[in-house]
Amino acid sequence: MAINTITTVGINSAGAYQVSGTPFLTGSSFAKHATTVDGFKVAFPLMTKSVTVINRSAVPIQVHFASRAGSGNIVAQKRYITLPGDKDSFTFDVKCREIFLSSVDADAGTCVFELFAEITPIKSDFNLSGSVGVTRGAGE
Repeated sequence: MAINTITTVGINSAGAYQVSGTPFLTGSSFAKHATTVDGFKVAFPLMTKSVTVINRSAVPIQVHFASRAGSGNIVAQKRYITLPGDKDSFTFDVKCREIFLSSVDADAGTCVFELFAEITPIKSDFNLSGSVGVTRGAGE
């Protein structure tokens, strides 16, 4: 007797990370003021394979995987990467569903960035948090 099962890719599907990802391009500008915690959040439609962030301004940008509003550990324990100036970039070879970009100093000016990500076909709710380093989200 035949068993009909539908197999989908999941968070641990190695093949989904070995092939080229679907391109995801975005960019924007934001200003940090004393009243804002996070400058900009990029939410991806599916799981990433890698993410490259390019600073296109003279204002330093911090890149982190959890909202600074949700965890005091992001700044206090330096759980971010800083892109200090124009044309500085960093490529994260990481699976994630969102990434946050913030200005280092309040009222430092306008931050401008470009972002390229490789998207996998994985539809997981896997998220990273900054509560204890970079850890998996609840239920993972």
